[in-house]
Amino acid sequence: MILAFYHVTLKNNLSSILLSGLFPQVGERSAKYKDPRVLIFSNKIALEDAIMSWLDEEFSEEEELVLLGIQLPVNFPLESEVPYEVISRQIIDSKYIKLFEDMNNV
Repeated sequence: MILAFYHVTLKNNLSSILLSGLFPQVGERSAKYKDPRVLIFSNKIALEDAIMSWLDEEFSEEEELVLLGIQLPVNFPLESEVPYEVISRQIIDSKYIKLFEDMNNV
């Protein structure tokens, strides 16, 4: 069984992510967290809600965004603190990640 998730990132991060994966970190948009993590969305509705409520404000209009589709095995270690977001504290290998869509062309 495979679990499907979504992740939004800057387009200029895409080649690195598709080559090396997503690494847990405390980044610019996740500075409120004290521990490294990869934040992913549990479904497209959760992603759309986040974009409409807070995520869109985290990026400037000049920044090109892409939506990544992530397919993880059912035994991949994940956590959740809120219903719409899922946390990985482990590297998400590039073999689980695909470009879903270029959000600037939508």
